Amino acid sequence: MSVQSKLILCVDDNDSLLDTLQRYLTAKGFRVIACSDGEMALRLLASGPVDAVVVDYEMPNMNGGDLATAIRLRSPFIPIVMFSGSVDLPASTLENVDGFVEKHSGFSSVGRMLESILSGSDSINPSPYFLN
Repeated sequence: MSVQSKLILCVDDNDSLLDTLQRYLTAKGFRVIACSDGEMALRLLASGPVDAVVVDYEMPNMNGGDLATAIRLRSPFIPIVMFSGSVDLPASTLENVDGFVEKHSGFSSVGRMLESILSGSDSINPSPYFLN
């Protein structure tokens, strides 16, 4: 399976941004499922495997840090990319993600991050990966 055909779960409470991210990643060849909150993301993860998760930090009820922690407890090897406008994230959140991309960096940065992490490429260093 090529990197681009991998299944990505995208989680963001901003429906417009989520829709645009989903369309961008689909156009890049990824298969994408999307939801707008952490509880739904955990239900989707329980229903079947995904290859990576892209998650926003600022969300109601369960923020991206709490979601990353919950994902790590259930599936410790699923790559998690935090895609957020928040840059002052708690250290505990950053410890539970494989990469961080600031939203102003754009969707192409998320695509490159996913390609790098899923291919095992060392083209972006150090690990965990951070783009801002």
